[in-house]
Amino acid sequence: MVAFLFGCALMVMLCPSEAAIKLNSLYTDNMVMQTNYQGGFRPFWRGLADPFETINISGLPSRTPGNTLFQTQADASGNWSIQLDPHIPKSSDESFTVTVSGNATANAIIINNVKYGEVYLCSGQSNMGIPVDYAYNYTQALEEAADFIPYIRLFKVAVRPENEPQDDLPGSEWYQANATNLKTFSAVCFFSILEVMKQRSSSAATPFALNTTYAMIYSAEGGTCIESWMPRSTLNHAYDTCVTKHAVGGNADASQLFNGMIHPIFPYSVRAMLWDQGECNTHYNSQKEYSCLFTMMINSWRDLWGQGDVPFLFVQLGAYQDGGNVSKVRLSQYNTLPAEASQHDNTGMAMSYDLGSPCPGNPVGTWCIHCRNKTEIGRRLGRQILRTAFSWTNRSYSIAMGFVDSMPPTVADIVVAGPSETTVRFDYASGLTFQPAQGCVTCCQNRSRVFQGFVNDQWLPLEYALSGQTVSLTAPQGTISAVRYAVEDVPECVLYNDQGFAASPFELNVSSAQDPVQTSRPSTAVGLDPNLKTPPMGVNTWNYYHTSVTEHVMRDLTDAVVDLGFAKAGYSFVNIDGGWKSGRAGSAHVTADPVRFPGDLKAVADYVHGKGLKFGTYTARSAYDCDLRPGSYQYEAVDAAYFCAQGVDYLKVDACAGADYPANETYFSWQRFNDAFANCDHPIVLSVEYCRKPDPTGCAGYIAKMANLWRVSNDLEATWASVLFNLEATNTMANVSQIGHYNDPDMLQVGNVGLSYNEAASHFAMWCIVNAPLLIGADLVGLRNRPAYLAILLNDDLIALNQDALGFQGRRIGAANPTGVELWYKNLADGSVAAALLNKGEQDTTGTIDFSKVGLPAGASVQVHDCWSQKDLSPATGSVSASVCSHCTVVYRLKAD
Repeated sequence: MVAFLFGCALMVMLCPSEAAIKLNSLYTDNMVMQTNYQGGFRPFWRGLADPFETINISGLPSRTPGNTLFQTQADASGNWSIQLDPHIPKSSDESFTVTVSGNATANAIIINNVKYGEVYLCSGQSNMGIPVDYAYNYTQALEEAADFIPYIRLFKVAVRPENEPQDDLPGSEWYQANATNLKTFSAVCFFSILEVMKQRSSSAATPFALNTTYAMIYSAEGGTCIESWMPRSTLNHAYDTCVTKHAVGGNADASQLFNGMIHPIFPYSVRAMLWDQGECNTHYNSQKEYSCLFTMMINSWRDLWGQGDVPFLFVQLGAYQDGGNVSKVRLSQYNTLPAEASQHDNTGMAMSYDLGSPCPGNPVGTWCIHCRNKTEIGRRLGRQILRTAFSWTNRSYSIAMGFVDSMPPTVADIVVAGPSETTVRFDYASGLTFQPAQGCVTCCQNRSRVFQGFVNDQWLPLEYALSGQTVSLTAPQGTISAVRYAVEDVPECVLYNDQGFAASPFELNVSSAQDPVQTSRPSTAVGLDPNLKTPPMGVNTWNYYHTSVTEHVMRDLTDAVVDLGFAKAGYSFVNIDGGWKSGRAGSAHVTADPVRFPGDLKAVADYVHGKGLKFGTYTARSAYDCDLRPGSYQYEAVDAAYFCAQGVDYLKVDACAGADYPANETYFSWQRFNDAFANCDHPIVLSVEYCRKPDPTGCAGYIAKMANLWRVSNDLEATWASVLFNLEATNTMANVSQIGHYNDPDMLQVGNVGLSYNEAASHFAMWCIVNAPLLIGADLVGLRNRPAYLAILLNDDLIALNQDALGFQGRRIGAANPTGVELWYKNLADGSVAAALLNKGEQDTTGTIDFSKVGLPAGASVQVHDCWSQKDLSPATGSVSASVCSHCTVVYRLKAD
């Protein structure tokens, strides 16, 4: 995973030593930043300044009360990056004027008319590049889109093959869409996002979606192979493992378009990535090779962006003759859809093989490589965006983020039905029919070309019969070991459902029908975890992955916990936060999003448990959670039973809309979870939101009997102001904390873009002092390459303070000092005291620990142990002083002789 540490070797534009702040052309007038509405990502920026210069960004909304400024510091090469707070626009008219300035350069950059909205990246080769005015009936389509076009902004990346990764986009700028300039813009990109706009504007789940700005970043070039769009390191790995190296065909060499047209865009947050490519590779790669290349490319882009498994949507190759090579790539693309234990969750595909377009001047019955029915392709891909990026479900759910019919007939299983007989059962199969492909010649007359079976080491035509959601297949003789459907360059007989979606061509093995394996746990009820004697430690996905979390991400995260030594250090929980749910069917329990978690939560829980760790997840005490996925309000009992059965060991119950519910409803919702977990056969840690006031007549009087953890403050952002705000809120609640029940100032931001190293170190030290849960919210996989941040999180001296058996929450001595040094202390089980000097100010200074103020005997000789250097210092009497740099924290463990 990328860690946002930029070295000059990779920073062609951003490395010259010029005394001026620089931004690439994405960060200019009329830019659109991704909103976090319905789980979108918060914005990330990067640029160039003087080495170690402080960068100030003002004019944007902040979630931390009183904070109006975002700050970061350039590194030794002058490269800087920053994470801004998430924001939901209040209306389409809301815009901002942003100022970017520094303390070492005279110039300030003013960026006008900045908006938050939905941002999409569209890439690939010529079928992505084909303009709107090539599509059938484009004039009518643009007229019908008239109400939506004013809410669209465009950014067109100039074609730029480069031999080294670039970081600028010369010749590119943001501009407002209109009916004229859209004619020359990507048809697939435009019609796909237009479908999203139409569906969201008419959905009760997203009532103000029409007033949202939609941004399309187009970066494509015709006649290019997938290798041109891959990082060189990824491509070399493919050559070493799964692909025969060959000269890259097309209009660009290996990695050149990635270097010049993709690398400059990251880490600009997007809702989803759209892709239409494959034609160039039909002559160069086998089915397995293209599958390998495609999976590696998707993961390399996701790793570069550093925002988890960003939704990735693509168009399957269309219908045109190429000696059987087209069908190979189609099968490769089919194999890149979500599957349990795969590397490509959170993907979606739109079929186009049934939409063939005649090529002008070619013989009748021959199909053009460039399909002109882009409006239908856009409808299909747009529906996949809604399903994948927004977790909209089909209409069988009673509660979901949104409802949309998006899915083609999808194979549920293929099983042996008898001698020479096989049954294929489909999901999303209402109204299944076989119909001729668009413009076909022979239609469905030749039945032998629809299904084939692998029988006696050869592919043979199969007879088929359709009944409801099932297709029965029969071979002339022998056992059918595999089945394929529509595996030819131009399939002519297509299986559709009643929504007009075509089933994908496939080639799958036949399974033997088996009864499901029944598993059970011991019947002893446990309830809330009685063994939680110290604050829980682990990882949580929200701060870094946000909603781009998948089964694939969770497996990688689990492996990193073990491989990097976190499990050994005590980090035992691996927790999914928001983004995993899709809907609720009737009165049944909430369901996992099959695009992100094709094996349900149980598959992740089993993997985590198999590594000797514990598994946690997330819901909300409201009808919908904060991303408008189903919450658990009034479904607490049925959801608790589901969580228990799935093997959940830790449940976070967010507030979200429940923050506005009456106080008694909050209490009853928590109580229903508490009561339901009493019936679970294993202990579960319960974390809830919020209890913010120490008044014993309110929640502070009962919260420790209700939950193991409770949030005391706003979401923690990766800013110094947010760290200090949440720390102060935790100090206010110090007397409420007790063993097994802890104040929670929110997950750690150590290692995330936004905090300097010193700020991250102070953040971790103070969370240890105040007995906070230590849930890492960073890119744990990427921390392999960031030893300084690993050292913070694995500092066993500080962890020992947090996990001390006495369970005393540290607190500040005296009043707050927002511009200077504060003294904090924490009593420990062995009679020693942890003392921290926290410098909130902007200047380096000296702080003093008066031993009498932290409860040590007057006149005693005190042993002094530095928890950062992990070394004993000279004994002291009366007090000890230390230099404390700006935003740093000195932590000593003190024990009187």
